Amino acid sequence: MRELEKQLEPWIRSGRSDLDTAALLINEARLTEGLFFCLLAVEKALIAHAVRLTGQTPARSSNVLELLNLTHIRVGEKDSQLLEILLDCEVALRYPVEDDDITTVNQAFEYLDRTRELLLWLERTL
Repeated sequence: MRELEKQLEPWIRSGRSDLDTAALLINEARLTEGLFFCLLAVEKALIAHAVRLTGQTPARSSNVLELLNLTHIRVGEKDSQLLEILLDCEVALRYPVEDDDITTVNQAFEYLDRTRELLLWLERTL
């Protein structure tokens, strides 16, 4: 295995694991937490792209928007909307509000599927 592939593999593996965790949480009706793990999965795929591009792991405080800029990856409107929803879940977990119903179960499963598609695309474009 080439050196660069060795550096990328942990990020890809961890992102896939986060997506599996997201599915488990959503299946248990822990929607916001599940969607947050969707965000983590995308973030790790973007970190793999950043490592591939720069040869270095970005700062630990990076977020998906910073990583998109760093990697020059352009996502379509549908994926951009998905990322906004996932980022809202991150905020809701950090700063709980009285009405924290961000989504319905059906929407959460749809977002999970869309995240899976985005993650596969990001992996294929590495």
